[in-house]
Amino acid sequence: MTVVPKMKVGWIETGGELYGGHIYNSMARESLAGACDVEHVSIGSRFLPGFPGNAEIFLRLLTLSGSKDIWIREIPALFSMGLDRSRGKNIALIHHDDFSGYSSFKRMALDLLWRRGRRNLSRCDWVVTVSKFWRDRYMAQGLANVRIIYNAFKLDDYEISQEEAERFKQLNGLDGRPIVYLGNCQRAKGVMEAYEALKDLELNLVTSGYRSVRTPARNLQLAYGDYLKLLKASSIVLTMSRFDEGWCRTAHEAMLVKTPVIGSGRGGMRELLEGGGQLLCENVKELKGKVSELLSSRAKAEDMAESGRKFAESFTLERFKSAWIDTVESLSS
Repeated sequence: MTVVPKMKVGWIETGGELYGGHIYNSMARESLAGACDVEHVSIGSRFLPGFPGNAEIFLRLLTLSGSKDIWIREIPALFSMGLDRSRGKNIALIHHDDFSGYSSFKRMALDLLWRRGRRNLSRCDWVVTVSKFWRDRYMAQGLANVRIIYNAFKLDDYEISQEEAERFKQLNGLDGRPIVYLGNCQRAKGVMEAYEALKDLELNLVTSGYRSVRTPARNLQLAYGDYLKLLKASSIVLTMSRFDEGWCRTAHEAMLVKTPVIGSGRGGMRELLEGGGQLLCENVKELKGKVSELLSSRAKAEDMAESGRKFAESFTLERFKSAWIDTVESLSS
């Protein structure tokens, strides 16, 4: 019996923040692990913060070397394609290319990388992205080798009872008034504008994660399981992002725990919200009215909860795994 060797895949990743893109990448590597020999090539700044750290990443990318059947590259690693000493086919993975939400240093660095990286997209064997918005954008730029592999979710993680949500409220002093979750505490997520729009209402306004901007909203640093309980305990989840999202895992996770979502619909998020029957709010001046109306209509909230869950649960890990294996194996010849 002839044993066919597994394809060798090098997955190049810079940075290590556990936000949506990195969660997606980790799940994709796990999905490929049985079918391929996957090496996670993590390239980050070892010593330097800020702009010098980004320069260090550039230099480390240029030292990439070795032969793989396939290299999977995000925007930073597309920069070094053709300049480093790696050999093999290439898949570009682009979650989004709108850097307006990042700090000035990181935005400057990514803009510089993307000038060259964009030119290298046509040299890649596949360009993978995560929504119709981004697929259509790249195809409009003349790329034909573009495919969508949507985010995936482990559905068992989202089976949170109402009793668990009530206990979470009590433990965190959030009972008594409806909770409106403003999002991850970043300027790019629109939490400051959302707070200003809603501050006069009788609500518990909550953010989570590292507090990169200061608002009077309550900010909670939570383990992942408790974060999901916060989404379940919320009456409404807001995703008022100020940049074009790749998808929006927060909105998707809220829909999975049957909490209604109001979002800006920027980028790929629109496909998600419209598909799941959630509310769009493109103008933050309309947010207060939309939140007040939804809080006063239990029937509307329940309808959104049901339609949101039904749509969101179709993004299974099995479908995700099959799509990634098919993409890699299509390059085996």
